[in-house]
Amino acid sequence: MKRIRRTEITVETDEILFVGHRSGIVDICPDCGEAGRLVSPQHAADLTSISAETICAWAETGAVHCSRTTDGVLLVCLKSLFGNLGSDRLLGATPSRR
Repeated sequence: MKRIRRTEITVETDEILFVGHRSGIVDICPDCGEAGRLVSPQHAADLTSISAETICAWAETGAVHCSRTTDGVLLVCLKSLFGNLGSDRLLGATPSRR
């Protein structure tokens, strides 16, 4: 009689997101007039688990503060994004989770 040997391998992974002092630009938000961190929509998506497309849509409708660099790159104000999460200010849009 032949014996069958079975091996089970379990792989566990962890993900760490480090937000250092060099992530984003510290500047005055043109809408709220306060000093804060302005980041790309993709970086904001990584911080909130909301898709970058949804964050861009919110920025275009004015639900979150944003500005553009001289190169035309969209930057989102993190203070307004985190301040408006869960509020009616985001126009009742349901965030699409990644």
